[in-house]
Amino acid sequence: MLTDHIGIPQLRDLASRSEQVNNSIRVTDMPRLAELLHPDIEPADKALEVKIKFLGGPQGALQDFPVIQGHLKGSLDIHCQRCLGPLAWPADIKFRLTVIGSIGDLDKVAEPFDAIVAGEHGMQLKDVLEDELLGSLPLAPMHADITNCASAIGVEFIENDIESSVPDSDTNRPFEGLAGLLKPDHSSGNND
Repeated sequence: MLTDHIGIPQLRDLASRSEQVNNSIRVTDMPRLAELLHPDIEPADKALEVKIKFLGGPQGALQDFPVIQGHLKGSLDIHCQRCLGPLAWPADIKFRLTVIGSIGDLDKVAEPFDAIVAGEHGMQLKDVLEDELLGSLPLAPMHADITNCASAIGVEFIENDIESSVPDSDTNRPFEGLAGLLKPDHSSGNND
């Protein structure tokens, strides 16, 4: 069901029955997300838990549009942008999306930012899940602690290494004497 194209009529039917989908999806089945995974980690058996509920009628539809309520949970092995080593990023995403048939229907929904367009050919739930995952990732994911970066790339980290390697005498202070030059000179006797 996650890879099938589903149109608005099928979504309305699923919503009228309050259908639920409890499944898992492999990370490698989402090509845009798979490009972001760290190559040193084998993702073949990595899967995310998926729970989707289709809502309709008085409990969830807005102007008779079906609603998809979902929860994704798992872990993604992506690149740490500080050390470029593997970073296990926890994915725990809840979403609620109103499905509309065309862009023209956007003005009919209360929350246009939480709406997706199915179009005339329908949509794939897998693509919706991948979009939600990609949208939840930070721009520059990093290990929370810099020592994790060092251990991820196999380097021993000494906290004061950087500070102790720069001698204090080499500090350049180009404006150090400027304060003395700007003081008014009272010894010349000129009173302006």
